[in-house]
Amino acid sequence: FFSSRRRHTRYISVTGVQTCALPISHIGVRVQCAGRSEARHYSLLDLESDGRYRIAVKRIDDGFGGSRHLWSLRAGDALEISQPAHGFALDLGAPAYLMLAGGIGITPLLSMAHQASQRGVPVEFHYAVRSRAEAVFAERLREWLGDALHLHVAAEGSRLDVVGVIAASHPDAQCYCCGPIGLLD
Repeated sequence: FFSSRRRHTRYISVTGVQTCALPISHIGVRVQCAGRSEARHYSLLDLESDGRYRIAVKRIDDGFGGSRHLWSLRAGDALEISQPAHGFALDLGAPAYLMLAGGIGITPLLSMAHQASQRGVPVEFHYAVRSRAEAVFAERLREWLGDALHLHVAAEGSRLDVVGVIAASHPDAQCYCCGPIGLLD
């Protein structure tokens, strides 16, 4: 694998994969947590078409250890990964989409937004983060969606009003949401 970093998120690319993943796939990655081997699941990022699997890993120092393990890896280290799975598919027949992402929950919705924008279907995208530094995909989304991207930065006093956004959305839009429990509840 090889990686690059932003302050809060590390991008990991896995080379040497033998299968082709569909957009909106995820893989299981074996990590070491408190001396045990455990599986953590990460959405594949649909950013390039060079035959590599890419994931984004937010560092969580007070978590169970999966992100710390992945942040400790060096280029060339081996990773044990599963075959891609597809459990969160975009309905390509929708007339419009409303997407709500919180924090690192952006990763599966990123591929969906890209797919929808390439098809020319309207996408209203709300991306909630604690700080601008955590809005790791805002620039890419802005390229694809323009003014249909709404960034909600808690540190700047902008909160995502989920109920209000859904009430004001396109009446036939399909809604996709991914993020922390507080957003999903």
